[in-house]
Amino acid sequence: MFNFIYSPNKKEFIATILIIIACLAFFGFFPANGLFQQNLSAAAFLMIIPLLYVKMVLKKDFKDFGWQWGKTKEGVRWMAISTFLSLLVFYILFHYTDFRQQYFLPAIVTGNFWFFLGYEIFLVGMFVVFYEVFFRGFVLFSFIRLKYVSVFASVFLFAVLLLASENFDWLHAHYLIAAPFAGIIAYQSRSIFYSIAFTWIFIIIADAFFIKTLN
Repeated sequence: MFNFIYSPNKKEFIATILIIIACLAFFGFFPANGLFQQNLSAAAFLMIIPLLYVKMVLKKDFKDFGWQWGKTKEGVRWMAISTFLSLLVFYILFHYTDFRQQYFLPAIVTGNFWFFLGYEIFLVGMFVVFYEVFFRGFVLFSFIRLKYVSVFASVFLFAVLLLASENFDWLHAHYLIAAPFAGIIAYQSRSIFYSIAFTWIFIIIADAFFIKTLN
């Protein structure tokens, strides 16, 4: 399984690892103040730079990094399974840990349906795309020949980013819950489209449930 590391593509493999580490380091510790700068930082380091590296340095097709419909049946099947399991995990954490006391949403979101809808569609949706493009698209598919090690690598690096950066809080807990399932979906379907859809759906349902408990 690890023969890929010692293949003729060893230099490419090492270069890709260095790019991944550099993007994570810059994104995690870049002095971005405010939501607008954080969005620009995420767009630059989690999407634009990796995509430019894939196209201009590796000279590969984006479909090799999950930008395709892939195996539709596998994608839909694993989306359904993952949605059920991730919501089960969320329910257990919500009721049997202090997650409920730690997690929060902006007051303007919890008090108005349209603000909630806009928040989930635009802000959450944007970060779901950024995270999935990088961790599932770039990281997982860069290591895809290592099979399920690629799934673990994408989840592990995401967890390290969350723990190492001061810019993250409990608002990102849902992304961490979804990450292992999103990795399996992307791996099984060979597409990031289904992992994006799953993560987005899961977070919307979980946040809607959280708001309901406040009323």
